[in-house]
Amino acid sequence: MLDNKIFVVNFFVSIIPAAIIANWFYYKNDRSVAASILLHSMLNAASVLINAGQVAKCIATVLYSGIAAGLMVGDRRLFLEGPRNFLCARSRPTET
Repeated sequence: MLDNKIFVVNFFVSIIPAAIIANWFYYKNDRSVAASILLHSMLNAASVLINAGQVAKCIATVLYSGIAAGLMVGDRRLFLEGPRNFLCARSRPTET
């Protein structure tokens, strides 16, 4: 019975590092929704293709958390100084 509670908590905890990785991927690909959909599909397919059980998904959450932490430390500029106004137009290079 305790195992089921751990797996439910793991599902909700895994959303946080997955969202951090997805946001990093989204901004690094010039706000490409298609790239984000592809990343999300690859994460889902990886767990289905290897027929991951609940324990493996808990291990994946730990790995995703490490990757997310590494991205936040390695790319501090994006996470700390990132765009604050999501409605403003991106600056386009001027043609001469």
